[in-house]
Amino acid sequence: MELTQLAQLGEFIGGVGVFATLIYLTIQVRQSNATQSKSALLARANANENAARGWSVFRKMLTDPELSSIWRKAHADEEISPDEKVRLHYIVAELTYSSLAAHDQYTAADAKDYEGAAHAVMAREIGTSATMREAWSEMTDELKAYGLEQFSREVSDLLKPQD
Repeated sequence: MELTQLAQLGEFIGGVGVFATLIYLTIQVRQSNATQSKSALLARANANENAARGWSVFRKMLTDPELSSIWRKAHADEEISPDEKVRLHYIVAELTYSSLAAHDQYTAADAKDYEGAAHAVMAREIGTSATMREAWSEMTDELKAYGLEQFSREVSDLLKPQD
């Protein structure tokens, strides 16, 4: 076999190698994309589960008749005692930290379709009465002390009257 024939054979084999490499890389990219997509779905499912668990703890608190009565009075702007105000603060704190955890879970999971969901849950509960807004005001001070003022501000923005 002559040198030119060997060179042509080498070029042919090299071309086949490049083609095979491109096919291999295409398969790898597709598999990687599928894996990333499944990972994103799993992360969203995990975020949903954790958010539901946190809000369930809050809801279980309200199965206690005394706490439920305080919550109902606060929503109806009925007068509550100083002791009930303390308990209301802790009920609001449980809801707040559950919502904050849900927000962080959704953010970590890059679940953009749930963006603002935790804030909306908070605003729906807090915006019902002056008593609830007062409890939220105390909670915002606590959140600021912990460096969580952005969450506090975003929820408070939802409580402002819309034009």
